[in-house]
Amino acid sequence: MVNQGGSPSRSSRTAFFLVSLMVVALLPMISTPVSAAASISLSVSPGSQTVNPGDSGEYTVRVYNTGDDPVTVNLQASNEPGEDCNGFSSTIGQIPGQIEPGQYEETTMNVTVAQTVEADTACDTTVSATISAVLGAPGTEPPSEPETSTVTTTAGDGSGSAIWGVDLYFDGVEDRNQKTLTYTGSSSILTYSITVENTGQQNSTTVNLTISERDDGGCGNSAGLTAELSDTTVTVDSEDTETITVDVEVPDGQEADNYCWEVTGTVTTPNPTEEISDTVDLELEVPVLKECSMSLSKTSITLNPEQEGSLTATLTNDGNSDWSVSMSRSGERASWVSFDGPSSGVLPYGDGSGTKAFDLLIMPDDSENAGSSNSITIQARDGNTVKCSEVVTIILGQSFGA
Repeated sequence: MVNQGGSPSRSSRTAFFLVSLMVVALLPMISTPVSAAASISLSVSPGSQTVNPGDSGEYTVRVYNTGDDPVTVNLQASNEPGEDCNGFSSTIGQIPGQIEPGQYEETTMNVTVAQTVEADTACDTTVSATISAVLGAPGTEPPSEPETSTVTTTAGDGSGSAIWGVDLYFDGVEDRNQKTLTYTGSSSILTYSITVENTGQQNSTTVNLTISERDDGGCGNSAGLTAELSDTTVTVDSEDTETITVDVEVPDGQEADNYCWEVTGTVTTPNPTEEISDTVDLELEVPVLKECSMSLSKTSITLNPEQEGSLTATLTNDGNSDWSVSMSRSGERASWVSFDGPSSGVLPYGDGSGTKAFDLLIMPDDSENAGSSNSITIQARDGNTVKCSEVVTIILGQSFGA
């Protein structure tokens, strides 16, 4: 107990000291809380798209605030260095204001493809999002490393937008830029239908059309074929179409192979250094055709029973490739005919003039009446299929015993 006007007792001093220690211990618990590190995530969609030369593709850019404090961000877009991105340009909008914790804000990025970029050229564009400020947490330094996301823009095979543009495709079906027809021999002319579309904004646009042979691997020399355009120029209004045809004439005996051409539509702009064009590919498949014609050295022969005669069957290859042929005979008296040597072999193509001869022996018996005519068919087969045939008539003479 403290006397009035006197000094504090020992117990009072001890209590004061203990209270002071407790206050010091509680100071860290009541100091200003520290925020978690600021962080964001980034997404860009779609991840890829195809854009015709002269057009722009739009991407959606979203920035998510995954931290505890509001932030502001800075966005940048850059194309991958190199020739692949020549003719591609990108612009990105900024996000105004702040992004609240647990929320996202979005903007757009546009990638423009120049008219001169070739089809199927692909360019990668990387979007970077960097935190520029952390709000509500004074003294907090934003992360120095940006979040990034990369998208791919591929030039399409048409050309469009702006003032001039042209797109070619088959049979009125957009994006059908390749077509193959197969020659069956039933018709010597095969026709391809091509749509020419003005994808620009200029009316009465003249499109010049050309056809040329492609020398891709797997394509044969088409020197023996005739491919003709129905039109070499067409005039088309904006967003309108015209139809042209390509007729390919196939001569008899055309060698089996694949033949390839491309049709190009070109718009010449007022700038002589800038030509807008599009192409389509057409192919003709000429499969192996196994065809023949036959001639007999004799179509009629008179023989007595047990008398031997002979004739030759000559085959001409009317197909377009070497093929294996087997000979046979049919008819009620087919047993009178036999082959003098091989009855099968390769019928050569010989550039359309190949031939092969087979020798036959004929020996009738006396099972028919004298003077009777007996027909036997000589056949050339591909497997079980008769490809050509001729008939020989055997007139039976007098038997020796008659």
